[in-house]
Amino acid sequence: MACKHYDCICYNPETESCDYIIIFGRRRGIPGDECHLCLHGFDEEHMPIIKGARPRLINQVVMKKMETVYSPDKQIRDMARESGFGKDKVIKWVKKVHPEFDNWGALSFR
Repeated sequence: MACKHYDCICYNPETESCDYIIIFGRRRGIPGDECHLCLHGFDEEHMPIIKGARPRLINQVVMKKMETVYSPDKQIRDMARESGFGKDKVIKWVKKVHPEFDNWGALSFR
């Protein structure tokens, strides 16, 4: 099952999976479909095994703003207009965070 914690530093957007074991060198101890971990940075309990490693940068402002404008009843162009982000960025975010979305009509800004 693909990881659904898009705002976690362990989420790998290329593989759509959790890289916890690669980053920290140990298992999460929680099955993927039950995972409640959503890390936003390193701490005493979560230190990377690679010296000098940095957490994946996640723009929390974008994540929160997209969640506030998202609605399954809205069209992509309306969400882009309300958020101030480009249509391509909105499409990418919706596909990742809300794969159930099916209101793809009127993708252009006529």
